[in-house]
Amino acid sequence: MTKKVRTIWQGKIGLHEKYIKESLARGESIEIVYIGKQEQYLGQKMEILPDQLKSGEFGKELFPERQRSGFYRLIYFSWQPLEDKQQKLI
Repeated sequence: MTKKVRTIWQGKIGLHEKYIKESLARGESIEIVYIGKQEQYLGQKMEILPDQLKSGEFGKELFPERQRSGFYRLIYFSWQPLEDKQQKLI
């Protein structure tokens, strides 16, 4: 699964908990691509492996779902971009 993020805050990115659950159920990693306004990160990629998905930090704030009733949390991971050589191998 590939997800795009626009925000890196205090060295972390937040992902909707449903994407974490989906990836864990499939046993697949999540590739993160930064598309925000911070030029030093632009185009960088990061991969979160299935065993790392379980170690994310749950955010305390609840956000309302847009199209369904209910709420969700963001799960935070430290931003650790792949080096240029690693990105070319993928």
